[in-house]
Amino acid sequence: MAPSPSIPRAAFWMALSIASFLTMSVAGRATTAELNVFQVLELRSVIGLFILLPLVMISGGFAAMRTKRPLAHIARNVVHFVGQAAWLYALTLIPLAVLISIEFTTPIWTAILAVGFLGERLSRP
Repeated sequence: MAPSPSIPRAAFWMALSIASFLTMSVAGRATTAELNVFQVLELRSVIGLFILLPLVMISGGFAAMRTKRPLAHIARNVVHFVGQAAWLYALTLIPLAVLISIEFTTPIWTAILAVGFLGERLSRP
């Protein structure tokens, strides 16, 4: 039996996601007023390490995170770090409303890039 979709639950998670992105944008704008973009990224990385390290240790340690493709993971992390740096830098240059509007185009770009990179086929609902 297939699980029944829960529209209220989906709406809740969507609203929570939007609120979290908005909070991150406002916090990024506030911190970049006082700190350099790279200082903000360093703080973000250190805080993330302290949050994730106990979770990693509980779920089997670093051995559980072993990969057969370390270079692919390193490349993904470099691209992510550069993207975060560009996002924070853009946050200092353009109005917050413009940045959020650009972020809302993510599903469109995801669909377009899925066709190009993954060979997905777009269809009508």
